[in-house]
Amino acid sequence: MKLKITFVLVFCIGLSLNASAKEFATVGFLTHKVFNPERNESITVDIWYPTAVDSTEFTVGKNKVFLGTKASLGAPISDGKYPVVLLAHGGMRAAPVHSGWVASGLAKRGLIVIVPKPPQFSNISPDVASNELWLRPADLSYSLASVEKMEALSRSIEKDRVYGVGFFLGGTSMLSLAGAKFDASLYKQSCEQENINVDCGWLRKNQINLGSISAAKISRLNKNSQIKAVVSINPELTKTLDEASLKQVNIPVKVIDLRNSQSDNLALSLAGSLKAIPDLTRFHVAGSNIFSAFGLCTQQGSMILSMEGDENICKEPSKQSRKDIHNLLIEEIADFISH
Repeated sequence: MKLKITFVLVFCIGLSLNASAKEFATVGFLTHKVFNPERNESITVDIWYPTAVDSTEFTVGKNKVFLGTKASLGAPISDGKYPVVLLAHGGMRAAPVHSGWVASGLAKRGLIVIVPKPPQFSNISPDVASNELWLRPADLSYSLASVEKMEALSRSIEKDRVYGVGFFLGGTSMLSLAGAKFDASLYKQSCEQENINVDCGWLRKNQINLGSISAAKISRLNKNSQIKAVVSINPELTKTLDEASLKQVNIPVKVIDLRNSQSDNLALSLAGSLKAIPDLTRFHVAGSNIFSAFGLCTQQGSMILSMEGDENICKEPSKQSRKDIHNLLIEEIADFISH
C-alpha cells in the first residue's frame, strides 16, 4: 500500500466533522463473561450498542472524581446490522473507568463496542506485569469470538467489519492485533533508558529485571485477521516495536497524538519507526494532553485533585473543553473506520 502520513493541527475543536449516516439517541449496555485460557480465568467484557430504549438511569464508571457515562442497562439492540469495535483504554495499571465516553459515542454512531476489562491494577504483580503485553491482545480476540456467538447480539453483528480502537497500552494492543510485534531485546532494555517504558519507576521499585522475561512470548505474533483497521491513541512502548513487523501491517492504521509539549509524557511520544506502517495516518490534536483521554470530572473531583496538585487530570491546557475534545476524537475515529 502507498504510505500515507497526514499531520493535522486542529485549532477549532467545535468544528462539525462528518458523522455517520444514522445516529442513535441512547445506547444499550451489558456485561458478559469470557474465558481466556491464557489467563486460565474469565474476564468481564462490557458491551455498548445502539438501542431505541430511552432509559439512562444506569451509569457506568461513576465515582467521586469522574462523572461516568449513562446507558440503558440490558436494553434490546436496535434492529439492523452493525460493525464492531474492539476497544481497549488505559495503561498497565490504569483504572478501567475511562472507556465509557468513547464507547458510548461510537455506539451512538451505530457501532457495537466490545471492551474487555483488564485485571484491577492491584491484582497485577510486578513480576508478571509484562505478561499483559500478550494477554491483553488475547483478551480482545477471545472477547470478539465470544460476543459473536451471543444470542442477544450475534444476528446484529457485521462480522466482516471489525475494527480496533485503543488508548495507551490499549493502543499498543491494537497495533499488536494489526500485526506489529515487540522486539524482545528492545523491550528488555526499555528501562535502561529514560522515556521508553512508562512503568519503569514501578518496576525498578519492585526490583524487576526485564531481562529475564521470555523473549518468545514478548515477540510473539498476536495478529487477528478479522481486524480491518485500527486507531491507536498515544500507544505505549512504540520504541520497542520490531520495525520489520510494522512493514508487514496490511490494514489502515491511524495514530492520534494528544501530547502538546516536547516535554509532555515523553514515554508516550510516537516512535519514528511507526512510519514503516504502509498505510499510516497521523493526527495531532492541538490543545489537548493525555488526560484529555480520561472521562469528564465531577466538580468534587476537580477540587480534590487540585488540592493534591493533580489539577491537570481534570483540566485541559487550552481553552478547549474536554467534552469538545472527546467529540472530536469520536468523530475522527468514526470517520476513519467508516471508509
